[in-house]
Amino acid sequence: MNYCSRIMAMEQLICLVGLLLVPPASLSSHHHRVRPCFEPNSQTLLKSCESLLSMVRKEQRLPLMDFLLHPPRIFVEPVLEADSRSICTDHVETALRLPNLNNRSMQYTLKFAAEVMIPDYIKRTTWATNDPSEADLILLDACVGGGQTHTKLLKTFLPHIHANPVLNGLFSQHPERFIMIATFDNGVCNRDGAQGRLPNSKEFLFNQTGGATLLMNHGNLKSPCYDKHKDVSIPTTSQIGLADFPGRAEPALLYRAHQVFFSGKYSHSLRKSIVQQLGNQTGYYFPKHIEHGEYNIAMANSIFCLAPRGAALWSPRLDEAIKMGCIPVVIATKYDMPFSDLLNPTDYSIQIDENKYLTLPDVLQNLTSARRGELLRNVDRVKMAFRYPGLGSTEPDMNAAILAIYQAWRRALRVEPR
Repeated sequence: MNYCSRIMAMEQLICLVGLLLVPPASLSSHHHRVRPCFEPNSQTLLKSCESLLSMVRKEQRLPLMDFLLHPPRIFVEPVLEADSRSICTDHVETALRLPNLNNRSMQYTLKFAAEVMIPDYIKRTTWATNDPSEADLILLDACVGGGQTHTKLLKTFLPHIHANPVLNGLFSQHPERFIMIATFDNGVCNRDGAQGRLPNSKEFLFNQTGGATLLMNHGNLKSPCYDKHKDVSIPTTSQIGLADFPGRAEPALLYRAHQVFFSGKYSHSLRKSIVQQLGNQTGYYFPKHIEHGEYNIAMANSIFCLAPRGAALWSPRLDEAIKMGCIPVVIATKYDMPFSDLLNPTDYSIQIDENKYLTLPDVLQNLTSARRGELLRNVDRVKMAFRYPGLGSTEPDMNAAILAIYQAWRRALRVEPR
């Protein structure tokens, strides 16, 4: 019997004993809200994440399993008016339904689709409730968009909450249990306030969101717009096509044509320096122009895939590399990688300070074959943590949306009520 099965058997026994000991009258009491022993998809979820659980930090394994067996009730609240949602929702939904992802603008849009995909998925789970008064978490369905829209849309957040008596009462006591997804570009700090798009001010951000938990790509530990103790760094939602290569069960033995791969625009001087200084290394493949399909194949055909910072610290290349079975090499300073409380980045990736990028050849050369094989196998194990469900999905398997909610729930439990 595996780890998950043992936990489920123990949980079921405890649950049945509890039901026998609790008087029937108390089960129907208005003040004693009873959850089922297992949510309908809990066992399927646990079985699907068996390999991922081996990668989860030991202190997080039991809390995660308890969360899956007894998930919080979630109320999804649409924040924006219907005509405002077209700012990015229509673009995201159009991109997700395109059979051909070679359109670059559509690929760009998909990288910020979590604002649409997470609420859409949660509404289809058994976790969702139509009654905000019985909810443990309030998920705000607000497609923030990018550029000039950030400040405008953020300013609608608190007035919307205050206009609803039930939500306002809940928010006054537990603002941390309100979740807002703000992933576009640098999250709610678009380019860290460059060009005056959004004030780079923690006070501004807090005043507009009132202490709500933010799910962001922008895990910049140097920025006042990201608070690791309150907010959650989540993966991007780039939906690249997965090539079906043989040998996935033993990725360490899979032949790769390239040792190191990188391709992308020079949105930061670091990227240009990497290509100029390291591009002539043996086994390094840095094509200047490459089609999307060829890009995916090149990643799958490489042992290491570089994910250097661009305009922001995060890069979708981290998620793309993992999806294609390539070891990601993150080159950035003070970047809080997705779900770092849950997954140790050193177990499945290489991290190099952006000021020490010239050490890359030595770092990779010093890896033993055993360590390289371990990293490749671990990349395969964490894939589901970086994969989002598609629109309209009711799939019971573990995915990034579930882990994002789990991380937000854990943060909410740490905060005392006001």
